[in-house]
Amino acid sequence: MRLQQIGLLAALGAMGALVLGPVRAVAAETTNVDLPRSIGEVMKMKPMQVMHMIDTDKKGVVTKEQYMKFFEAIWDKMDPDHTGTVAKEAWMHGWAKRNQ
Repeated sequence: MRLQQIGLLAALGAMGALVLGPVRAVAAETTNVDLPRSIGEVMKMKPMQVMHMIDTDKKGVVTKEQYMKFFEAIWDKMDPDHTGTVAKEAWMHGWAKRNQ
């Protein structure tokens, strides 16, 4: 239960970061691993798994720059046409399958 709450809080924080505005970062610089394709997929992950993906220099801490680059890259995956908007289906991709 506690891990689910932490995961939910991490996902909510991520959503807040997406709403705060664009970040001047190149998505390709974010990580060298496969990124989740949506917030729905991030919500399925364990909090430490997300942290390790964001911590690209493997120092055991996440900087604001790393955090913002990570979620900017996910936004770019959800909005491949760069319209500046994301539909519900793209936002929750992968989440519905988990809850079926």
